[in-house]
Amino acid sequence: KRQVRKQWYQRRVRGSDLTTMFKKLALKKKQYQFNPLVNSVPPVVQLPIVWLMDNALTTEGLFRVPGTFNEVNEIRKELEKGKTSKFERCNKPHVISGVLKSFFSQLPIPILTHELRDCFLAGAALPI
Repeated sequence: KRQVRKQWYQRRVRGSDLTTMFKKLALKKKQYQFNPLVNSVPPVVQLPIVWLMDNALTTEGLFRVPGTFNEVNEIRKELEKGKTSKFERCNKPHVISGVLKSFFSQLPIPILTHELRDCFLAGAALPI
């Protein structure tokens, strides 16, 4: 598991869409069929989510209040390079959530794609 993470860190993830990142990771793990459900979440996504679930679920305005721009960028870049020292020292929920928001906002292809926009809007309009 560590070796796979280390290999992932050796590549820069910025500028790649999620499908491309998952496929690259699956090939490195010798999984020739792409399956995003088999522990293929990039550490720059996985580590902040786990930290937030363990430490910040009751924090008010978790994704609304921004973290310090410089701290968010430093931690995100560090995670993309495979280092975790600044991430491990950070105890600010808004900075950690900012890392996650920053990563998703810089994807070249959005998670909620433009092609399926009408489907997402129709789904949101359905009664609960």
